[in-house]
Amino acid sequence: MRVSANGGTPVIATSLRKGEVSHRWPQVLPGSGAILYSTSASLANHNDGQLIVRPIPSGEPKVVVSGGFFGRYLRSGHLTYVHDGHVFAVPFDLQRLEVTGPPVPIIDRVSRLINAGSAQFDVSANGTLVYLAENLGDVQPMRWLTRDGRIEPLEIEALDWSNPRVSPDGRRIALDVFDGTQTDVWVHDLDRHTTTPLTLDAGEDWMPVWSPDGRSLAYRSSRMGIVFNVFVQPADGSREATPVTNSPNPLFPTSWHPTEDTIAVTENHPTTNYNITLVQPSKPAPGALTPTAPLLNTQAQELGAAFSPDGKWLAYASNESGRSGVYVRPYPGPGSPRMIAQAGADPTWSRARRELVFMGPDQRLMVVTYRIEMGAFQRDAPPRLWSTARAVPRARGPVGYDGRGYDLHPDGDRVIGAWLPEAASLPVNDTALFVFNLFDELRRVAPPAR
Repeated sequence: MRVSANGGTPVIATSLRKGEVSHRWPQVLPGSGAILYSTSASLANHNDGQLIVRPIPSGEPKVVVSGGFFGRYLRSGHLTYVHDGHVFAVPFDLQRLEVTGPPVPIIDRVSRLINAGSAQFDVSANGTLVYLAENLGDVQPMRWLTRDGRIEPLEIEALDWSNPRVSPDGRRIALDVFDGTQTDVWVHDLDRHTTTPLTLDAGEDWMPVWSPDGRSLAYRSSRMGIVFNVFVQPADGSREATPVTNSPNPLFPTSWHPTEDTIAVTENHPTTNYNITLVQPSKPAPGALTPTAPLLNTQAQELGAAFSPDGKWLAYASNESGRSGVYVRPYPGPGSPRMIAQAGADPTWSRARRELVFMGPDQRLMVVTYRIEMGAFQRDAPPRLWSTARAVPRARGPVGYDGRGYDLHPDGDRVIGAWLPEAASLPVNDTALFVFNLFDELRRVAPPAR
């Protein structure tokens, strides 16, 4: 949109063309004759997007760079953009609105969000560049945290991982891994100490969830195009993934029912926020995809649904009280939800004992014991710390939230995650790097056309 600096009614400045799903990061070019913006064919990954210029107030949009995002015009007569984590600069003619030479790299490994199409850098009018380097806090060793508070290493390479899930037999861990370009689902074999990618498609694949028998994984994927939907694939990669939803709203799976052909899925709804829906992956008619059946559909945000080991209860996080708390309700109902903790996220049931664990607001794991009396869920005592260790927050969660950073082993005695001792500080990407006299260097290595 555009609006007069003196105020007024905003009017549409750009319209989506075929193959485009969003326009982002607009910049009015000097002279106010055109705007520069970034567009992409995927909401999940802007890495191969395009930089567009469009005359204002009217005129045809023109692609000036293909294969990049977060375009910025510099007063040196260059455009900058990001691709594969690198910032590139290319000479640009402001009168003809076109590039006049090849791109050159100017920053290696800048901090960026490919799903938002943004990057952490800026250039001042006199040629000083400031940026945050790629967040190495995302590359963390995966470790076990035991019930008695010990942190034990896991024989796995350091990766930019998130959303780990331990298989029902306790011998494998599914996780999503970002390799700098895209995110795929991987499987780590605890016996063989090997980590293997399961998905190698061009889409973004996140948030794996095991089937009760450990033979399949459900995960969210953007391979069908614009919106994340739910796919199911054999965990050994013996067959290609099968789509089980075709929703216009983004979805991701969170729990597979232990006895029913049902997956709990979180839906990002445009008017009712995050909701919990149910999917039956193996029951669609031939050629059709499973519709979702709403289970919790309120104005509050309901996330992270988890079926109990007997399938009779559903734990989830909701902000209906004003902050994210943990609730339990009968499944499939009827019955009212009960608040188990005033603050927390990502509830997980123990299969070994009557315990419910969840992530506390300070990144420490909490646990609550419970009992079932006359068909009612009762907690035995207020939640307590599992350990004083803290988890390093993980990426790739629902919009506005961290990714899931832990999972409980079936033995109930250890938890996988990126754990730090109580005295250790969480990694923070708070160092700004400055590059001076950038314009002089750009005019040397990528001189603008005269």
